[in-house]
Amino acid sequence: MGNSYIEIERIRKTIYKELDGLIASRCALFDLPFHTNIGDGLIWHGEVFYLNDKGIECIHNSSYFTCDYPKLDKDVTILFHGGGKLRRYIL
Repeated sequence: MGNSYIEIERIRKTIYKELDGLIASRCALFDLPFHTNIGDGLIWHGEVFYLNDKGIECIHNSSYFTCDYPKLDKDVTILFHGGGKLRRYIL
């Protein structure tokens, strides 16, 4: 295995260590990047991979433009996409 695989695995372990225990068994993921910034799409992919890997059920997801403000149970963790935000949201 190359050095890049080792570095990716080190980063993955660090992320998992920091997040483990913070998210309930069900979550809602908001502000998904339905736009052309490929970097935000890759971050979203990582978020989904983590949730699936940990067996966390994502019961709702939506973008800034598609959110319908669902009623959520108190045991649902609310998550917001971790990518950058586009200025067009506030223009």
